[in-house]
Amino acid sequence: MNFKFTKRKIIWSVVIALVVFLFAGFILRCFPLGCILFDADELIKILIYIVVPIFILEYLVWSLIQKRKR
Repeated sequence: MNFKFTKRKIIWSVVIALVVFLFAGFILRCFPLGCILFDADELIKILIYIVVPIFILEYLVWSLIQKRKR
């Protein structure tokens, strides 16, 4: 497995994590029942419990895919 930090892997992992954050933080949390749009406490919880693990998993998956292609 290639777990070296490369610019490409980090950028794609951040992009996917931000898309998940926008989806979970605003669309899933606010539209079904309504909410305060920029509630900092809830957004920080989503960032810690959803986005950080998604970033780590995406980085690991990206590393495994690159190893498999070689």
